[in-house]
Amino acid sequence: LGANCQTILDSELSVERAKITALIDINVDHTVLLNETVNSASLEFLIPNIREFANISISSSCENHCKIAASVVVDEMSIGVVTNSSEETLSFIPYPKNFHYLNLRLLTGNSTNITITFSPMIEESNYLEEIQLVRKTLPEFFSFDYDYYQENSTTPVPVNISDSELTVLSFRVGGVYDIGGTLSVGIRLLNESQDTIVIGCLSLGIYPTITRGGSCRLTSTTTLPDFWMNSTTAQMLHIPYPEP
Repeated sequence: LGANCQTILDSELSVERAKITALIDINVDHTVLLNETVNSASLEFLIPNIREFANISISSSCENHCKIAASVVVDEMSIGVVTNSSEETLSFIPYPKNFHYLNLRLLTGNSTNITITFSPMIEESNYLEEIQLVRKTLPEFFSFDYDYYQENSTTPVPVNISDSELTVLSFRVGGVYDIGGTLSVGIRLLNESQDTIVIGCLSLGIYPTITRGGSCRLTSTTTLPDFWMNSTTAQMLHIPYPEP
């Protein structure tokens, strides 16, 4: 005799399209009318080369007589709020050069005019260099490398960094086939130098900044660096079951 454990899961998925869809310019204020019939809107906008916080101010004409749900969605990131105040602010770190979506829904109340204002955004193209790493499949079962290839090169090359700008090495972890393993990240110097110290910060989905004191700042939190090294011996960081 043996134990028999069986689970039956019933699920249902419904998809509802927004009543209003529009592509908007972040440099201009926009007003959307929501009522009991047209109660939802999805506004698409492009964020330029910006690494710091973006703020969206949402003003409602019905003040506290209605309830509104607002959320910003990009890629696999979502931040939202439900409010019945006359003004609410959504703060988030954007994905540069990606389309974002502001979703609005009137939950209670008859109607409201919602005004959307984006805070001034300053591009920082001279401050940061982003390098996309290339995923390479290894002979071992479910093993992969992420390497940097220069144009027309067939072999990986080291990354040149400087103290005048922040260098971001960007790579994507798969949502299905990667999350069951371990992500190992290592950095080392090509040539050893006692005068050179490299600080590294590892984050998911948003860009961290490195303070002058060598700390990692992510949103409002400051932590010790994930990497601090000045040697040709690789310093490793292992992350089991990484999130996509």
